[in-house]
Amino acid sequence: MQNPRRAAGRFNPTTAVANLVRGMLIGLAELVPGVSGGTIALISGIYEPLINSASHVVSAVKRVVTGKFSEAGVELRKVRWGIVIPALLGMAIVVVAMAGVMKAFVGETPQLAKSLFLGMVLASVVVPALGIRREDLRTAGQRLGLGGLFLAAAVAAFLLTGLGGQEETVTEPAYWMVFGAAALAICALVLPGISGSFVLLTLGLYSSTLQAVQSRNMLYIVIFAAGAAVGLGLFVKGLNWLLEHKHAATMAVMSGLLLGSLRALVPWGPDGRPLAPGLDWPVPVGLALAGAVVVVGIVWVDRRLKRR
Repeated sequence: MQNPRRAAGRFNPTTAVANLVRGMLIGLAELVPGVSGGTIALISGIYEPLINSASHVVSAVKRVVTGKFSEAGVELRKVRWGIVIPALLGMAIVVVAMAGVMKAFVGETPQLAKSLFLGMVLASVVVPALGIRREDLRTAGQRLGLGGLFLAAAVAAFLLTGLGGQEETVTEPAYWMVFGAAALAICALVLPGISGSFVLLTLGLYSSTLQAVQSRNMLYIVIFAAGAAVGLGLFVKGLNWLLEHKHAATMAVMSGLLLGSLRALVPWGPDGRPLAPGLDWPVPVGLALAGAVVVVGIVWVDRRLKRR
């Protein structure tokens, strides 16, 4: 894949295709409860450009509302459209095309899906840590502080992912519930380690949302999109500020979130048995290793490209 930082400025077909594929992977991840699209964006190298671009879009909308159209144009020109448009298009294609397939896959073979993504997320734990600069680790106090943030985030994610065990499907959710759930889910989407689909699953709206997409329920989709837009607007500005001003601390928290979120992906039940009777242990182990290899490969390619 091409270095996403080269996507700004002029249009590059190769880069556009690469970002389209990145978006498709993000969309695929978001269809699986327990897997974060933010994780995929992080390991594929477009996480920070996407958050920064979303922040500029939010600022542009605020300028339009207050009648400052020229300032809105300035904000929009700062958006990395060469990344944003292909990535969003890729996400939309996968969500529309794969909603029914992923609903059946997750429902009928959850242990296979969880095993694959367990390996991917486990290998991704070190990715944010690689973004911490050496000057942020010089003193014992700095290292202790970042380590504390890492552990706190891991514990929080571990506890949060344990809330989904009592989930019941809401077959006909009220539209205010759809709006609120979308706002929460989009915040989870942009945080590595926290799955937007898992939030929907916990709230009982996972199956209902996939069914709405599959059946083209436009009213449901529009209300969901509106909730997501509001949630994104409220959340992304703060996250972008943290990435710009508290980068090391933010990366430490993200690594912790990834580690703690593994609880949602373990393909065994509390009694130590597989989630599906008769599943041989080499199968989930092999899938987990395959997922880890995929992540390591993506990270290796991305780091090589950034050195050019």
